[in-house]
Amino acid sequence: MLPAYETRPLFIAAVVSEGQYQYQIGNSLAASATTLPPAHVEFNYFTSRREAADWLGNS
Repeated sequence: MLPAYETRPLFIAAVVSEGQYQYQIGNSLAASATTLPPAHVEFNYFTSRREAADWLGNS
């Protein structure tokens, strides 16, 4: 649960195995239809810590 008063962008990176990544991406389209995060939240999956850190650093 995120506070309703928070207006700064929030970036979340999850580092998972390749298999878990494929599972999450495959299921994210079905889940996004019913549970969208707030507009100021950006969530992304990665299989590499370096890629996740680069994404967070450039966000």
